[in-house]
Amino acid sequence: RHYDWGLRNILSVLRTMGTTKRENETTNEALLVYRTVRDMNLSKLVAQDVQLFLSLLADLFPDESSPPKGHYPKEEAILKNVVKRHQLMYHDSWVLKVKQFYETTKVRHGIMLVGPSGGGKSCIFKCLKETLQESDGIQYKDVRFNPKSIRSQEMYGETDPMSGEWTTGIFAAIWAKYN
Repeated sequence: RHYDWGLRNILSVLRTMGTTKRENETTNEALLVYRTVRDMNLSKLVAQDVQLFLSLLADLFPDESSPPKGHYPKEEAILKNVVKRHQLMYHDSWVLKVKQFYETTKVRHGIMLVGPSGGGKSCIFKCLKETLQESDGIQYKDVRFNPKSIRSQEMYGETDPMSGEWTTGIFAAIWAKYN
């Protein structure tokens, strides 16, 4: 009801597992699979489902203790400075959300941050963007629009049924402009 466990999600998990394995060739593979599946899916779950998901993982990997979360020392050091610059609190649960968002950006290009007003979504986005700009030396661009305000054909583009002429959608135009 809530989640996307389709082929795209599975493919993203497999790609990330491959990358993780290449970066950690001597680490136990079961531990890497456990960590990847947990880290890539935990941020998508509603609060009441987190314990059930973690319990399922523990059942799938009975010989493994819960692996440590992903560690990004360079990005975390920069994030601390960005948080200080914006006069925010470097709070562990908030930093975890920034890390989860970062991990999601590595495997997805269309992302939504969802939550209540005042929950920190804009700050998470802004701080991660600044952290990555400083870390990677790249000026990242972000464009926001409300996809519910337009038809899906207007977002992606459509072919006129009468003339066969293609009309580029808003998303495709934005993508072309910034890439």
